[in-house]
Amino acid sequence: KGEEQAQNPLSELSSETCAIVAGPRRTSVATCNPASSTKYLAEMAPETRWNLADVWELVAEVMTDRPAQRNGSRLASWGEFDRRANALAKDLLDAGLTHQSKVGAYLYSCPEYLETYTAAMKAGMAPFNVNYRYGPDEVLYLLHDADAEAVVFHAMFAPLLSQIADRLPQVKAWYAVS
Repeated sequence: KGEEQAQNPLSELSSETCAIVAGPRRTSVATCNPASSTKYLAEMAPETRWNLADVWELVAEVMTDRPAQRNGSRLASWGEFDRRANALAKDLLDAGLTHQSKVGAYLYSCPEYLETYTAAMKAGMAPFNVNYRYGPDEVLYLLHDADAEAVVFHAMFAPLLSQIADRLPQVKAWYAVS
């Protein structure tokens, strides 16, 4: 039992555990005093504006040429992923979207899905999923109710979107993925 406990990182958990970082090669447990953690975070990040895109950027900086995404025979490095997300983020901003603008991802599971989310977060926008099983009325309701200002969609959804696009004047940018 002692050997099992030594190998199990969860055995180190206590009421003061703040986080467990696990990976294929290492696991570490960070402990902190709950009373001082707020002060620590305030000192380390006075304006807590980081998001998941910041994590991806750091990974891309460190592992530029390493594989980030694989989809069938397509393979993209972290550098490529970051460049593509940056390009979309810039285009979203150039289209007039601003902080907290809503970006709909009307996509199947593909590399562009994660790129869309990352791009939106890089630009301070709020990405959201559009279920690919929805019909025209449901997609219209969702995009309208969410105040979507941009939609990234698979090209096969273009016929459905063409039926409703004129009723979504707040959408400033449409991006088709083939």
